[in-house]
Amino acid sequence: MAGALVSFAGQPGEEARWPTWRGAGRDGKSRETGLLKAWPEGGPKLLWRAAECGQGFRSVAGAGGLIYTAGDLDGRSCVVALDLDGKLKWRAPNGPAWRVPRSTGWAGSFDGTRATPTFDDGRVYHLSALGRLGCFDAKTGRELWAVDVTKRFGGRRPIWGYAESVLIDGEKLYVYPGGSEGYMAALDRKTGKVVWANKTIGQRAAYGSAVLVADGGVRQLITLTATAAIGVDAETGKLLWTHRHVNRHKDNVNTPIYHKGSVVICSGYERGLRRLCSEPRHPTRPRRVGHYISIPMVPMWLFFGVRSRQSVARMLDYRECIAGDPVRSAPPRPGYAAYVRPVTRCRCWP
Repeated sequence: MAGALVSFAGQPGEEARWPTWRGAGRDGKSRETGLLKAWPEGGPKLLWRAAECGQGFRSVAGAGGLIYTAGDLDGRSCVVALDLDGKLKWRAPNGPAWRVPRSTGWAGSFDGTRATPTFDDGRVYHLSALGRLGCFDAKTGRELWAVDVTKRFGGRRPIWGYAESVLIDGEKLYVYPGGSEGYMAALDRKTGKVVWANKTIGQRAAYGSAVLVADGGVRQLITLTATAAIGVDAETGKLLWTHRHVNRHKDNVNTPIYHKGSVVICSGYERGLRRLCSEPRHPTRPRRVGHYISIPMVPMWLFFGVRSRQSVARMLDYRECIAGDPVRSAPPRPGYAAYVRPVTRCRCWP
């Protein structure tokens, strides 16, 4: 476990191995080797537990020997850095905490930070649930700049708060405020100044995070809005394509998957899994696999994912994943899946 942590966060001066949501490629794949082929009875030994991270539904990023996460503490949304022993290195506020509207009743227990911090070149970036985008020094936590995307771009906060883990590429930071002055925007990662802002997409923000791919000779950002999958030119912000994909609550949560010229999108509430192929983005027939929050992965030709509201993990053949039956199913508790090569097993956890 200690070795896995060192591999995950790396050592000072090393290239970041898991710098953002779902790893360097945003595909949920780890390149690490030397992990246990079989777990001891009862699972790996717990080495430490950190209690200073606050409330939230974020994941973790790691780089330079530190682990970054976020959470709500004492009425504030905070970005948190831990060392490899789980000790707090720094904690920096990123605006006020957000609470689920109490009018939703049953959902009152879902307060907390949503987005995972993103590390890049000595800086950590985080979007709070209220829409405050902050940039922090990765070693000290000192705030370098901040932008409120609801004010700057007229962003309309989703009912459950912003959950996007912002994407960094080169000198640009990409974010989806979902506002009339910028549905999607690119900022200078060092200063927070606007590079471009798309005012024509016309679709509200959802809860997923974008991926950056090179497709058809064009580098494009692919993400899910509240009602569709879209592709946006990364250099200019021009909308390249859109494909309607909406469930009954308009709460697309998952990150799209790009694999060998195809885009795979999925959503909960039985909206299903769909593969969009080539140009135009021609869809295959939806496969009714409702991955609500658990994002499928593509190791070689297989999808791994955990279906929402049902205790079943599914492994689907990528080439026939929409129309075909699952290659393999297993009955774990509801949870999430991860993949580490070589592909010998799928491990799910609650």
